[in-house]
Amino acid sequence: MARRRFQAPRPYREGDWWWVKVWKDFYGAGGLKRKQVRLKVCPATTPDRQARQIAAELLQPMNSGLETVENATPFSVFINSGTGLR
Repeated sequence: MARRRFQAPRPYREGDWWWVKVWKDFYGAGGLKRKQVRLKVCPATTPDRQARQIAAELLQPMNSGLETVENATPFSVFINSGTGLR
């Protein structure tokens, strides 16, 4: 799967919360899957500019590559795939 690109979605207000839609990688039965998920950012009483700053902080680990999908890989799949330490 291609490397995830930098994501900077603009928060939108729905109901009593600010939300962002981002693409996340998940480990499924057939391998890696990329799905779009909604993340709750902050209450709607927060001003727009501050909501954008909070969303940027929320997405910072994902955009800097600190979040890896392999952490969610079952141990048996990790060993059987041949990527284990030799």
